[in-house]
Amino acid sequence: MTTNCQSATLSPTRWGVAILLLLPVTGETQAATINAFGQAISVPSTAPAGTVIARQAISPNEACASDRCEITSVAQFPRGGETGSTDPIIPTTVPGVSARLIINGTPATTTNYSPPVVITRSMEVQLLADGSGVHSGKLGGAASGQEYFLLGITRPYDGLKLNLGINLRGTVTSIPGTCNVSTAPVTLPPVPSSRLPTVGSSSGGTAFTLNVERCPAGYNRVGYSLSQPNYSPQTPPGVLQPSASSSARGVNIQLTDSSGSGLELNRSHTMTEYSKTTGGSYKVPLRADYYRTGSRITPGTVTSDVTVALDYQ
Repeated sequence: MTTNCQSATLSPTRWGVAILLLLPVTGETQAATINAFGQAISVPSTAPAGTVIARQAISPNEACASDRCEITSVAQFPRGGETGSTDPIIPTTVPGVSARLIINGTPATTTNYSPPVVITRSMEVQLLADGSGVHSGKLGGAASGQEYFLLGITRPYDGLKLNLGINLRGTVTSIPGTCNVSTAPVTLPPVPSSRLPTVGSSSGGTAFTLNVERCPAGYNRVGYSLSQPNYSPQTPPGVLQPSASSSARGVNIQLTDSSGSGLELNRSHTMTEYSKTTGGSYKVPLRADYYRTGSRITPGTVTSDVTVALDYQ
C-alpha cells in the first residue's frame, strides 16, 4: 500500500483586512478609500508569470456597508495615478508585480455597467508576478494618494452613491529562490481487517517525512499543503481518496500530523520549523494509517496519490 507524493507548486499570500471610510449620507456622491494589503509581502523573485502572490478580499459590507452593492463603473489606473487603462492587469510601482480586481469571479476592466453589476460576495484584489522577475519595493501610487481602482457604487437600500478608491500599500521583498521538497513512496505494512473493527478506526501507522531543503532566508512564513483534485471537504480530515488501482473496499489511507490529528487536505499548514533568519533544510514529520470508511471491508490493496505544494509569504 503506497502513498506517492509529487513535488512543489507555489500558492499565494492572502490578506483579510481592509480599511473603509464612509461619509454620512447627504444625497450627494460620497467618497471612500480602502488600502489593500498594507503589510510586508515576501515573494520568490522567480515566480512565474501569472502567479498570484497576494490576495485581498473586499466584502460588500466593506465596500458599501451593506450585504449587497451595485457597481455602476470601474476605472483602473496603472501604477496608481497614471492614465487609465482598459487592460484587466495593470502594473504597480514594484517592478515585476502587477495587479487586478476580481468581481464575481471575473477580472474587471475600465467600463461603465448598464445594468449595474450586483455583488453579494467579496471582490478580490490580486497581486501577480508578470514574469520579468519580482523586485523589492514599496506599493504606492505614482501620484500621492492616487488609487489603482475607482469604483462607482450604489447602495440599494437607500440609494447612496459612492466613489470607492482602492489603493495598494505595503512593501514587497524579493527573495532569491524557493525551497525544494522531496519524499519517497510510503509503504504501509499488511494488516488484518480485525484491526479495523469499526468505521473511523485506524491501524498500520507508518511514519514518514517531507524533506524541505535549501530554503532561503527572508520569508515571513513557509507553508505546505497536500492535495487531491477529487477530495471532498465532507471527508474526515486527512482521509485520501483511493486511486483506480486499489482493489480493497471500505478502507482508505489517512494522513496525520506529528500530533496525530488528521491533516486537512487542500489547505496550507505552517512549517513551524522554518527560520526567517537563517533558512535551511527541514524535515516535516507525518504519518500514514489505514482508515476504515465502510461498513464492510473487502481485502486487497490500497493506493493513493497526493500532490505536495509549498507556499511563501
